[in-house]
Amino acid sequence: MPLRLPEPELRDRLLWIGTGPGASAEDLAGICEIEEIPASAALAAVPARQPDVVVARVEEGGLGLLRELRRDPRTRDLPVLLVGTSEERCLDALEAGATDVLVEPVSPRALAVRVAAALRVARARRESLLRERDLLAEAQMAAEALDRSEERFQAFLRNSPVASWMTDEEGRVLFLSEPYTRMFGIRPEDAIGRSPFELYPQAFAQTFYDNIRAVAETGGTLETIEDAPRPDGTVGHFLVFKFPVHDASGRLLVGGVAADITDMKRAEEALRESEERFRLATEAVNGMIFDWSLATGAVQRSQGLLPLLGYWPEEVAGQLDWWKGRIHPEDLERVNREIWGAIEKGRASFSAEYRALHRDGHWVHVWDKGLIVRDAEGRPVRVVGSTIDVSDRRRAQEELERAHREAQGANEAKDRFLATLSHELRTPLTPVLAVLSRLEADRGLEGHADDLATLRRNVELEARLIDDLLDLTRVASGKLELHRRQVDAREVVEHALSTVQAELAARELRLDVALAAEDHRVWADTPRLTQVLWNLLSNAVKFTPAGGTVTVRSCVDDRSRELVIEVRDTGIGIEADVLPRVFEAFEQTDRRITRKFGGLGLGLAVSRAIIDLHGGRLTAVSEGRGRGAAFTVRLPLGGVQEELEETGIWLSRPRPAAVSVKPDRALRILLVEDHDDTARAMADLLELMGHEVTLAGSVAAALAAAEEARGRGIDLVVSDLGLPDGSGQDLMRELIRLYGWKGIALSGYGMEEDVRRSREAGFARHLTKPVDLDTLRAAIRQVAG
Repeated sequence: MPLRLPEPELRDRLLWIGTGPGASAEDLAGICEIEEIPASAALAAVPARQPDVVVARVEEGGLGLLRELRRDPRTRDLPVLLVGTSEERCLDALEAGATDVLVEPVSPRALAVRVAAALRVARARRESLLRERDLLAEAQMAAEALDRSEERFQAFLRNSPVASWMTDEEGRVLFLSEPYTRMFGIRPEDAIGRSPFELYPQAFAQTFYDNIRAVAETGGTLETIEDAPRPDGTVGHFLVFKFPVHDASGRLLVGGVAADITDMKRAEEALRESEERFRLATEAVNGMIFDWSLATGAVQRSQGLLPLLGYWPEEVAGQLDWWKGRIHPEDLERVNREIWGAIEKGRASFSAEYRALHRDGHWVHVWDKGLIVRDAEGRPVRVVGSTIDVSDRRRAQEELERAHREAQGANEAKDRFLATLSHELRTPLTPVLAVLSRLEADRGLEGHADDLATLRRNVELEARLIDDLLDLTRVASGKLELHRRQVDAREVVEHALSTVQAELAARELRLDVALAAEDHRVWADTPRLTQVLWNLLSNAVKFTPAGGTVTVRSCVDDRSRELVIEVRDTGIGIEADVLPRVFEAFEQTDRRITRKFGGLGLGLAVSRAIIDLHGGRLTAVSEGRGRGAAFTVRLPLGGVQEELEETGIWLSRPRPAAVSVKPDRALRILLVEDHDDTARAMADLLELMGHEVTLAGSVAAALAAAEEARGRGIDLVVSDLGLPDGSGQDLMRELIRLYGWKGIALSGYGMEEDVRRSREAGFARHLTKPVDLDTLRAAIRQVAG
């Protein structure tokens, strides 16, 4: 069962430091558990007591205490509120990392509200971290289960009496079992990645290659006998089964198993020469030899019947009916068809695989190979052949199929985990963005515009990191889709530039733009191409110190007929040993870069994957540390082609800095959301936009609200998808059936499959959390008019 961590302590604990005049701990009575300590004992007491919030006075060493707490990893993220009499000192405290400051005189209510807000943030952080750890623990258990399955499978292959292998559709070796090495004298390390022509003489290799290609082209299982050199220098005969296998990405592979039937082949040859040699040869064959007279119906069986089915040949009837009674009822008709079809149609041989009943009651998988002997007139007179136990081969094939299913299941579990993790990380961001939008519209807070912009920038950075992680997963699983049309790349570049203008100005950077290409038309997915260019520009701005230059140029490479777009900066540069890894996921130049500039190192990996899917190239050059860097996008120039419909979904779209709230046409909106913070924040935001909001937290509550509003009607439904008593999709279908209302889906799940399900349910738009004011307003206007 999944690993569960202990629930967090429900009591909120506050440490009040200092005893000066003004605001006091008594003002917080009833809000939380409070402990008062003198300022002299604060530095040792805070790490020891681990409070949820610390309140200290600036005039009693609070600023120095704050700096020490921020240096200590144990208390670096602890919410700290400072109270002071000097506004200047309080501003110093904010710069030093204070969560909040209050300038005295402070009313008890103001103090209580600020402390309560800090406690809510602390509780939310604890609960979010515990949920994330639980999800990671479950993913680890799934990975360990997959490892155990792989170990069992490898042990099975090591001890199997048959050789097994896997190649790509061109015959290049991907896997060899240990029995293969024993059987053919070829080690995996000498064979992986090589073709049959590099491992075997030409005559053998050509046969192996032709059979592999036959399986790849037909998609069927091939059963044949192949000759191959053995370690002792002799040529052996091998019963071979080759079959198609698809890996998790859908790539076609060819698997195979082989049993050494050299002895059986020799026995068959000896049988044709003399009856005596026939009897001697049957003793050396792993299976049973039979000789069936078509004239009399009599069947002679070798001593191999005993190990095969547990009977001595002498104790069973010599007629065919005894054997037919051993064949599984589900296989009998097919086996008869194979044998008599070969006899009546003039074929020289037949083969059939089926289940035969062992004396002790269990079923044995056997394989018959029979040669049809005909007289001078071509009439069939005898069938001579062998029956061998292929249970091991069947088990190996079933084990391969089971392992493949388990691997697919593990991959699906990973996708579900990432989708759930994304949802859990996105959901808390939605009320934050909604409240920010409300605050940004408050003219009384214009003096805090920079603070609000900082909050928005970091919330949207968190959302972009989630998007990059999901994009990387889509790339790895081959699920990143493009919706391409003919695009003027100049417009895409100019749009991307507009989104970083504010950051360029804030960092005092010079922008040099020269879009000199005479033709900017490419066949591209506009949102994805914008995502790439915005990422390159954002990196250039982020890694270039004040006073530097960011250059954007374009031209056409006439030889390759490619549009070339270069983003160059005069920033920190990339060292030579790091440059080859710069497009790898989670790669940054060094840990100092990560600490200073943040990020997970996903943007460039996702960007290269997007450009690769466009048939283009993304490259990087740098002369080293402190010498700047240049990233170049090359895309094939696009002619006129039929336009494809775009999805209209772009989770990582950069948002304009300015926010303007003007009342829209007043709508009656039913908002369905079970996350209380999100519901309150979204309702406030919609009301601020001039709409009348009816709030419901479940499917049942939404249907009841809809019935109550039947007379005056509802103009628009905005609904979450994961509700406590059902799904938003089911709710939308019912509201459409009953009232024909329009709806917008609002969810932390944003994969293509999630969007498709929303559309099928009747939602006009699917918005992925966190959603900002402009996106929400645009969607409402599009859907409701």
